[in-house]
Amino acid sequence: MTPRILLTACLLLSATAQAQDNCLEQNWQVFIDDAPIRMTFGPWLGADKQLAGRFLLNQHLDDNFLLPDPAGGWQAVNPDGVALGHLSLECGDDETLTGTWRTGDGRLTFPLKAEHSLGYYSLNASLIKNIAKGRKGGQPYDQVGVAVMPEARSIRLYGKAPAIVAINDAQHQAMLNYAEMALNCRAYAWLRDRTQQFAIPLYEDQLLLLTSDLAVIARHHPHACEEDYRFDDARTDILNLQTGAKVEILRWLSDPDAVIASQYEVQTEKASYAGTLSQLIWQAYRHPNPDCAAQVTFTLEQGLIYPAAQGLTFLPRARSGAKECIVPTTVPYRQLQPVLSVAGKQQVKAILAAPAD
Repeated sequence: MTPRILLTACLLLSATAQAQDNCLEQNWQVFIDDAPIRMTFGPWLGADKQLAGRFLLNQHLDDNFLLPDPAGGWQAVNPDGVALGHLSLECGDDETLTGTWRTGDGRLTFPLKAEHSLGYYSLNASLIKNIAKGRKGGQPYDQVGVAVMPEARSIRLYGKAPAIVAINDAQHQAMLNYAEMALNCRAYAWLRDRTQQFAIPLYEDQLLLLTSDLAVIARHHPHACEEDYRFDDARTDILNLQTGAKVEILRWLSDPDAVIASQYEVQTEKASYAGTLSQLIWQAYRHPNPDCAAQVTFTLEQGLIYPAAQGLTFLPRARSGAKECIVPTTVPYRQLQPVLSVAGKQQVKAILAAPAD
C-alpha cells in the first residue's frame, strides 16, 4: 500500500469514528431485547471532556455510565464502578442506533436498537408529592417536593382561580427543572472526578405571608451547575393572587427613590435623618456582631423588600466575606406610616386585618 493510499484510509477511518461520535451525542430511547432503557451521550469524561454516556434502568433516575473501552465499544458501570455489561453501537443515521449488549459475565449477548428521544430524565408533574400541610393568615396551603429528590421543596396554594393555578404551575415546573439540573450535575461530577461525593444542595420555596390578595414567597434556588452550586439565587417574590403578577413593593413607599444612608451617617447626623426610613431601618437592624453594621448596606430594590405580618422587611447586601451579616430587618408598620404612600397604607391595612398565624 502506497503512503498516499495509507493516509487516505486513515483519514476515512478517522472520519467514520468522528461521525459515530457525532451521532451518539443526543438522547436515545433504547431497547435491549425489547427491555427499554434511556441513554444519552456527551463530552463529560475527565478533565479533557472525552465522549461518555449515561443510561437509566427500569424507569429509575439513578444514572449508570458508559465509558469508552480501549478495545472498542463501551463499558457499562454503575456509580460504584461495578461492571454491568458491554455495549457495541453503530449509527444507522442521526435518528437510529443498532448494536449489542453483552452481560457483565460475558455469557449472554442481546440485540440492541435505539431511536432518537427528545428527553432523558423527562421529569413531569406526576413526581410532585405532598410533604405536609401548613397555614398562613388563617389559610391552608401544601408543602410539596419531588419524589426522587428530597432536597427540592416548594408550596402549593389552594384555589382554582387562573392566577393561582398559574402560580402553582410555574413554581412546580421550576422545581422540576432544578431537580433535572441537579441530577445532571451529579452525573457530570461523577464523570469528572469519581473520588469526590457530590451533595445536592437545598432548593426551597418558603411561604412567608398569605392574605386573600397577596402571597410572599422566599426562594432559595441554587444554580450554576458548572461551578458546583457556588452561586445561589436568593430572592423574595410578592405575588398578586388576583392577577398572578409580581407586586411592585416600591410603590408602597412615598419616596421609592430614597437613598438609604449608612449607620455611621445616621448616627453622626441625627437631626438630618430623624424620622426617615434610613433611621427606622438602622434602629431595627440587629446582629450579635457589632462590626456587621459597617459591612452591610441597604438599598430600595425590588426583591430586597417584602411585607411580613407585622412590618416591612428589608434585606441588606454585604461583601462576599461578610455574608453572615445579612439578616432580615423588619420595621413595624406603625413606625412606617409617615413614609408609606396611599397605596402602601391600603395594603398594610389589609395585611393587618388578616387572621394571625
